[in-house]
Amino acid sequence: MTAYTLDLRTAQTETQSFAQNLLTASGAPGIQVSRLTGPVLSTAAAGASDIADGSPMLPSHTFNAGSQMKMVTATVVLQLAHEGKLDLSKTAASYLSAAELKGIANAGTATLENLLSMRSGIPDYLDVLDADGNQKFLTDALKDPSRVHGTADAFDLVRGLAATSKPGEAFKYSNTNFELLGRIAESVTGQSLETLCQTRVFQPAGLTQTTTQGWPLTADRSHGYVVNGDGSLMDATGLPVDIGGDGGLITTTADLTRFLDALFTRKILLSDADLARMTQPVTVIGKLDGGTVTFGLGMSSFRFAGDTVHGFSGGEATNQSAT
Repeated sequence: MTAYTLDLRTAQTETQSFAQNLLTASGAPGIQVSRLTGPVLSTAAAGASDIADGSPMLPSHTFNAGSQMKMVTATVVLQLAHEGKLDLSKTAASYLSAAELKGIANAGTATLENLLSMRSGIPDYLDVLDADGNQKFLTDALKDPSRVHGTADAFDLVRGLAATSKPGEAFKYSNTNFELLGRIAESVTGQSLETLCQTRVFQPAGLTQTTTQGWPLTADRSHGYVVNGDGSLMDATGLPVDIGGDGGLITTTADLTRFLDALFTRKILLSDADLARMTQPVTVIGKLDGGTVTFGLGMSSFRFAGDTVHGFSGGEATNQSAT
């Protein structure tokens, strides 16, 4: 057995120091950090949760983790495929109604594997801009805060838009892919995405502060900020959006660490074959610090000097987090 000599007090001190240094380097209003070393999980926070009143960021604060939700959605989809409830070689149109997919380019030809690997050619709803050059999905929500804007609104924004490529032809990051995958999972199971994630991922992995339901706001939510064009910060915490399988993850860095531990170390969420399929590079999407960044099935990877780091970046008008 591996011997771990790092005790909780030492780990906590080191993690807190890292959080403070990251806060200084990033310029973010607040930072939350979690680190798992063997059995020792340490969490720390620095900076402010709310810059208006200066209330401190705490390790217990939840936040919008944005696109890190895509790892969770991909896990659920791969589980359903493993159980024979989904076929990754079939199209979105095989599982969703013609009315729901009307006008969405490539929805009848892009496979679920194309959606997972960002090679569907389906337009990204967040690329749709208003007359002022801002994301229309967000400005529409600001104009009509009386209702929560979600997946149906995202689909409406891309109806009638041209495909960015033929399915399987090119990598193009599109949040719409994972909105579709979330709806497909709901359609074949008859369960909400929240129920699927809780029963299939969050509860088995031991996540206690994680949900996909971002609205209404809860008292433990950290404030999140959008950087305006002039560099100022706008508090977007109350923005009435709920974007499901694409970016609707509300969590803490401790819970994110537990999820990754369950997926990669304890391996209790996917079979070895499905985990290998998730992380197998489908596309090389860039270079970073001399290494290669690749994308698989809902999972990005960074390969450098013989080492590989799997994960996902994510942010939905949030303070910065790190695991």
